[in-house]
Amino acid sequence: MLYSHLMVGDALTWIRMLLALCTLSMNIIQ
Repeated sequence: MLYSHLMVGDALTWIRMLLALCTLSMNIIQ
């Protein structure tokens, strides 16, 4: 259970990083 909890946390951090990169690239393109 703890392991799956850590995996979910990692996934959320990856999603946040991807979203931040997307917004950054969008700002640069504009």
